[in-house]
This record gives sequence, C-alpha cells and structure tokens, in this order.
Amino acid sequence: EGFMSSVRTKAGGIFMSALKTPAKMVKVTEIDGFPTVMLRVLPEGGGVNFLGAMVRPDGDSFRVIDAYNYLFGLTVTEESARGAIAMAPAASGTSFAKRLLGLKAGQQGTEKDVMAILSDFGGQKFASVVDQYSKLPKEVQDQRNMFVIYLQCLMGLNGDSKYEPAYKAALGEARRILGKNSAVEMLLVDLYFLEEDYAAAEKAIASMDEVVGKDAYLEFLAGTACALGDDLEGALRHAALGRKLEPDMPSLVDLMLTIHAKKKDYRSLVDELRAFKHTHGITIKEDSLTEPMYVEF
Repeated sequence: EGFMSSVRTKAGGIFMSALKTPAKMVKVTEIDGFPTVMLRVLPEGGGVNFLGAMVRPDGDSFRVIDAYNYLFGLTVTEESARGAIAMAPAASGTSFAKRLLGLKAGQQGTEKDVMAILSDFGGQKFASVVDQYSKLPKEVQDQRNMFVIYLQCLMGLNGDSKYEPAYKAALGEARRILGKNSAVEMLLVDLYFLEEDYAAAEKAIASMDEVVGKDAYLEFLAGTACALGDDLEGALRHAALGRKLEPDMPSLVDLMLTIHAKKKDYRSLVDELRAFKHTHGITIKEDSLTEPMYVEF
C-alpha cells in the first residue's frame, strides 16, 4: 500500500484536514520560481512521500497555488490534465491529448491510442494500459505524463509476478524520464527491502536525499537498511544524523533499539528504553520486543 494510503484518517499534523494523514514541514524550498513548503507524509500503510505546497503572496498572507508530488516529479495541475483529457468528448479529446500531453505533429497517429490508454486508465484496466503502452513509439513512451500512467498501472499490478520484470525496468528508467526533481526511488526502496538488497536500498535512499534534502526519516530508513545488512556502524552514523535533525523522532528509537540488540549492548538498550519512557511517558514492555534479536535480552 505504501505511498497510496494517504487518504486514510489519523490524528496529528497541521495539514491533517487536507491530506488525511499526518504531515511534518521539513523545509522551505523553491520549485519553478515559487516558494514551496516541503511536507513529509507517512501514510498508515507504510513508506514515505514528500509533497510541496507551492505558494505565492496574498496580501499579508499567502495562497497555495499548486502542490508538487515528489514521487513522480509532477504538480497536481499536471496530473489533473490527464483527467481533463479523459473526460473530454471524443471529437475534441484527441486535440486535448496533443496539447496537454505534448504530442508532436509527427505523432498524430498515436493520439487515438493515447485516448484509449487514458480511457482504460480511468476504468482501472491496468493490464490493458500496460499492453497498449508497450506498442507506443519510444518518444511517446518517454513523455512524462504517459510514463507516469504506465508506472501507476504497474504499481497496481505489482502483486502479479507476470509484471514484476516490467515494473523493475520502469523504475530503472524513471529518473531519466521524470527528471532530477523526482524522488521515484521511494518505490525502489520498498522493492529492495523486500528483496533484502540492503546496500541497494541505502543507495536509493541517498538518491532521494539529493532531491528532498537532509531528512530525519530518510536517515532512519538508511540506518535500518544498514542494520538489517549488519553494518551496525553505518546504522549508528545514520541514527546520529537523524537525531541531529529531529531528536524526538520515535522511529529513531526503534532503530537504536535494533542496533543495541544486534550488538548485544544491553546496558545501552536499557538506557534507550528509559529515555523513551522519560520523553514520551510510554513504557515499552517485553511483549513488544518480539524479534529474535531480543530473545537473549
């Protein structure tokens, strides 16, 4: 479910009413010349996403004029354009497709194919979209909006092993097509963790870091990859960097507990548990420490 479960309700976060999931302001940056408030979103199903609220001055305040999805490197306006094409009457729809999807004059013969893909995408006929996309000219496949549709369909089919090679290949091409402001490695991280390729997971997280900047949760993910790969010194390094950014992040406590347990440094593990109780008023009890590394402790 990872990054697609942000519509669920969970308490906490100033942007809760809009996002339906807790969000934390990470920093203020700039996208396309607009000041942008970057938000870190942690959906209930797991994973992480980063959204940018693009703003402009409005009297003594400001107004949000668009939102940037770092996962695909697209604004909400760009994503909405696909819906506008799909809802257009058949006679004018191909004209919209040409303008909004950036089809060139020499690609006019593909407009009806693109309309068929958009129609099937709207109907959640993901397998049909994947099949039709594979028949498009390469330059149309590499068009950002078309590629995002294809990738989203592969994500929807990810439980079917038949599409796994295509999904991995698409993730490998994503940065080239979506550009440097995409953090599509968020999807790769999930994949690498499932495959237990922790070195690749750490590398993908580092690529995300280049896009969104230093972030405590990314340090937690990188530290977890190191810990699972038995690079405990690397895990400690990432945990320390994360705590400099957000000293009270609970996820970093979990990482430190893992590191201490794997090192069999039980005195430090107890200190960590006591510090967590002091900071958060919560006692972590024995029945919560169920992983094999805690048995001896």
